This record gives sequence, structure tokens and C-alpha cells, in this order.
Amino acid sequence: MEISNGWIKVGLTFQTLLLVSRRTRNTFGIVDRSLQTDESWQAAYEDCVSRGADLVSIHNQEEEEFLALYSKGTSKWIGLKNNPTEGGYSWSDGTPLSHTNWGHGEPNNHEGREDCVEMVSSTNGTISWWNDLNCDAHQDWICMITKGKTPILPPVPLLRYQVYSGKTTPLHTV
Repeated sequence: MEISNGWIKVGLTFQTLLLVSRRTRNTFGIVDRSLQTDESWQAAYEDCVSRGADLVSIHNQEEEEFLALYSKGTSKWIGLKNNPTEGGYSWSDGTPLSHTNWGHGEPNNHEGREDCVEMVSSTNGTISWWNDLNCDAHQDWICMITKGKTPILPPVPLLRYQVYSGKTTPLHTV
């Protein structure tokens, strides 16, 4: 199904929306807050790796605008992180930093505790910017996998329900 500007929706699962670009090498998986808990940058990174992916690295304005549209009105972890011992910001997937979109006055490393980066999108998804943030903050995130590589989708968790009949103890668990 065609979405816009050469992007195709390739699947909707319990936890991710996978979108592929015909023009770039990437498939993006957007992890939705309503279906999964927010996580720290490290936990988000580990989740992406468990899917055979990485936190998203954004290399041009086209990718930026596309991701902003599909994450409108939210803030999400991206794969950019500051590593002062290695000379500044770098992508978690090791690709070169060729595009930036810092918000006004960013990065500011507020109180010396902001080494990870979130992408913030406007309510309508037409504007986005990057903000450095404490890596322990809990955010949604965006995974990216090389186009053509099959993502590893985690199993859908079993939901358990307890049935009550006006009593404080359950009749049975379904």
C-alpha cells in the first residue's frame, strides 16, 4: 500500500509499524507508546537490537520529515548519543553523522546529564527537532533495519484475565 512520496506500509503488528522507502536502504519500525511501555535510551537500543535492528539514524531531510509525520505529537529516542571520550555525538549503528536537526539552543547538556537524543515532532508532524536528554528518561523509540533484512518480531505476550463474580477472589483465570 502506497503511503506517500515513495514510502510503503509493509505491515502492522502488535508492537511496531514497519515502513519501507524505495529510495533509501532503510525500513523504519515505530514503537508505539500505547502498545508498549516507554524505556530508557539503553533499553530502547537493546529492544531494537533484539529485533535485528538499531535505533534509527537519520541521514537526510527526507527521512526526518517522514519520521516526524509518523510520530507526530510525540518525542522518541533516536540512535544519536554523546560520547565525550570519543569526541562528541555519534550514531549507535556506526554510520557517519551527516545530518542534524537540533532545536534552538540544543544540544545544551543541561546540568551535565544529557547525553542521549530524542526527536520531538509537532502535533501535525510538519516540524521536528532534536533535543539532548538524560539517557534514563523514559521515551518511545524508533527502530531502523536495513532494507531487505527481515525484522525479528517479538512474540505477542499472552494476556491473562481473572474472572470475578462479585467476590474478592477470582472464579478462574482465562
